[in-house]
Amino acid sequence: MKSAEKQNSQDLNTAYTCDRYQQALLQHRFLKTKRELTTISTYLKSGEHRKHEKKTTKHIPPKMQNVTFLVLKYWKRLNV
Repeated sequence: MKSAEKQNSQDLNTAYTCDRYQQALLQHRFLKTKRELTTISTYLKSGEHRKHEKKTTKHIPPKMQNVTFLVLKYWKRLNV
């Protein structure tokens, strides 16, 4: 009788351990996907920010845009 109870408790422990393992695995997957989603949303936000900057350059007068372009070209040449 005791061996049957012992076997029963081992089965319950195994089931509990497997359940905990599955729960931990799901939490790990969730955290991993949450991190990936955060990275993706950050990337998308940075893309929106770049688009926003491009829109603001339209408000600069054409003469100033040309000067800005020349200055950037000059600095780019210095940094290379």
